[in-house]
Amino acid sequence: MMRALRVDKLTLAALGSVTRSYVTDTTLRENVPLFLMLGQSDEELRQRADELAKKLHACNVSACVVKSVARCGGGTLPSLEIPSYAVQLVSGKSSQKECSEFAERIFNNLHQTERPIIGILRQGEISFDVFTLEDKDLSSVADEIFRVLGEKVMKHLIMGTAGHVDHGKTALIKTLTQIDCDTHEEEKRRGITIHLGFAHMNLKNGESLGIVDVPGHKDFIHTMVGGASGNRFCSHGHRGRFWHHAADQRAPQHHENSGHKARADCAHQSRSCG
Repeated sequence: MMRALRVDKLTLAALGSVTRSYVTDTTLRENVPLFLMLGQSDEELRQRADELAKKLHACNVSACVVKSVARCGGGTLPSLEIPSYAVQLVSGKSSQKECSEFAERIFNNLHQTERPIIGILRQGEISFDVFTLEDKDLSSVADEIFRVLGEKVMKHLIMGTAGHVDHGKTALIKTLTQIDCDTHEEEKRRGITIHLGFAHMNLKNGESLGIVDVPGHKDFIHTMVGGASGNRFCSHGHRGRFWHHAADQRAPQHHENSGHKARADCAHQSRSCG
């Protein structure tokens, strides 16, 4: 068996150390965190939850202590429920949708921290069960929640361009973002967009705008349709002007491109429904 599993000396030493902890109940609780957690009393859990809520209140974070259920899991106790306490954040939002969006944002952002904090999402609320927390963790958990709550929500928008060939779409994007979307040698040689190009810029209101530059030549209409479909919105251009700024100067190509964009959206919706 040892030859088959290739157990080395380090593995054997670790197994021996853990096995010795099982000699008495005292050493088991002192050396194996799982059994120390399983032995916590209701009073200990409540005090820890109160302490976490107190630390959050000190950071001006609204929170309350609620009853919770911890789970042991594993192959031997997969459905065991253990009474516990949790600290639930109070969003102050007026609608259920806003409450859910708030909870999901905090939940996801805490996963991205240097030391991830795993909350519980239940019925549009987010809470933090103290069953697996140690007293020494409470301050850092409260500080991290406060930091994440203070982060500004960054919205990401995607805009596609549409316009006839040689109407200045790529040049306008380069002026706005300092990014040249024509990166292929053939595009440089012919002076037209052939492939999809991508650029981005940060807006003054904190939102992030991604831009998809598409070809305007009729020979590359399939590439244009692929880049225009599914975008949040699409700006039609004529010689460096956006249509919503020059609606009274529309060229015939605008109506042609509008038709292509409409057909692209229909095709995208059909694929989504299928």
